[in-house]
Amino acid sequence: MLNEIKSRYLDKYKERDKNYTNYQKLMGMNPQVNRDLIDLEGKFGDRKILWAHVEKFNKLSEDWFKNNFNNLRVDEVEKEMKTFENTILKLK
Repeated sequence: MLNEIKSRYLDKYKERDKNYTNYQKLMGMNPQVNRDLIDLEGKFGDRKILWAHVEKFNKLSEDWFKNNFNNLRVDEVEKEMKTFENTILKLK
């Protein structure tokens, strides 16, 4: 889903920005930095990371619930949870 959004919207927006920058150069103007595009790329990247973690968490939790509780490797669960927590804190 995110790849579809990226290719449908973000990549097209980046291509337009590249064209505008080239037009500005051809006209002898100083190219303007598109801060909206930079902001959009940052937000998209953050959301992509979050969704990747959601998918990974869902897969891991499904595996944890399927297996016998006594075979659960607590150290691995704690490690994964810490990774998720650190990523979320970085994105705040």
